[in-house]
Amino acid sequence: MKKALFLVGLGLAVVAVVLGGFVIAGKATQQPALDPHQAVLASNEASVVPLTKGVTYWLRAQAVYGIDSCTVAGTDGTPVKLTESSSSPDSNGQKTLYNFKVPATGDYRVTCTAKLDGREIILEPTSTTDLLIIVALFALLGGAALMLFNRPKP
Repeated sequence: MKKALFLVGLGLAVVAVVLGGFVIAGKATQQPALDPHQAVLASNEASVVPLTKGVTYWLRAQAVYGIDSCTVAGTDGTPVKLTESSSSPDSNGQKTLYNFKVPATGDYRVTCTAKLDGREIILEPTSTTDLLIIVALFALLGGAALMLFNRPKP
């Protein structure tokens, strides 16, 4: 039984290394240009953008822009519930302001207010990279624990 658990732990550690490799390879090949699913919006202007049902999106901006609030609504005026983010700015100075899940595929009116006009707001689908990192970390820790506590006796 211990040998089987040891082998399961070894398998989990291998899965963690493979997932980590995918994350690293993905980061290394990313281009600085915008993803085709991203949209750059201007503050204090309503922008109509096509969004996909079931996808969770982020509204991000430079932390120093002082974005006061954002709204998202269907073209019929039905509001979409936004969840305010408490994230810290990333290494590029961008901060996730809100996230929301799209209830139905269609066009949505997105408006963000700020003290100054024309500040860039980035609308993008949430990343799966963060999820892969979390899964890899748990696989590595679980695998290491199984291997440590179930290693064969010499």
